[in-house]
Amino acid sequence: LQFIKAFMYISMAAAVGDWYVNQSNEWDSSWLSKLGSLCKGCGIGQLFSASFLIAMFHLGSIAVGSFIIAVCKLINLLFSLLDYTIKDWQKENYFLRMLMKC
Repeated sequence: LQFIKAFMYISMAAAVGDWYVNQSNEWDSSWLSKLGSLCKGCGIGQLFSASFLIAMFHLGSIAVGSFIIAVCKLINLLFSLLDYTIKDWQKENYFLRMLMKC
């Protein structure tokens, strides 16, 4: 899920950035611009070419970032499970209660 979100956000950001930089200029005649000329003027072409560019050159960075987020969420889930499991012990032991609050 994080991978799909990241790909969507980066593709949208690349399309908006390309639009901002090239809003007064026409598209150049490169092969990537020809891929993006599906719907000239409506933005779908820019989004398609940005998604293609992200898929070709930045997919590994998205995968690594998504993996790091998934590991952090897994650690958070494990600590929540541990906290739920030892809830009775925390009532008796002050140190354990403070440790789980960190």
